[in-house]
Amino acid sequence: MRIVRVTASFLRHFVRAPRWVVAWVTLIALTNCAAVFFVGHDPRAKWVLFALAVSAVVMIWLFARFGYSRIMGLGHLVSWGPLVVFLWATRSSLPDATAANVLMWLVMGLNSAAMAIDVIDLARFLSGDRAPMVSIHAGAPRDPN
Repeated sequence: MRIVRVTASFLRHFVRAPRWVVAWVTLIALTNCAAVFFVGHDPRAKWVLFALAVSAVVMIWLFARFGYSRIMGLGHLVSWGPLVVFLWATRSSLPDATAANVLMWLVMGLNSAAMAIDVIDLARFLSGDRAPMVSIHAGAPRDPN
């Protein structure tokens, strides 16, 4: 199945990225995935998970089309942009001290920071910087940065 091969190739590229990138993306993914614990209590949690799924699908499609390049951040922008606007608009729907609200603030902050990086990456891609960000060729060292 092609989608499985493409996803596996994406993951092989991802783990070769600089350690800080792997840590950053893992932090964002785990924070967004934590919404699963609030699905029955806060309707915003479903939107967080939906946006995460859309982002993953778009990024895998972009990877299949363009390789592991700077355009993949577009997957975050098309799903997390509307999500962050929605979360901001509904930020007062629950008392501030709830765990769900704390998570929504974390999601807004981390996803917004990621999108700031993605805007820069997308601008670089559109300006001609289309080189792969990592190499998985045999013997290629992992980027240490």
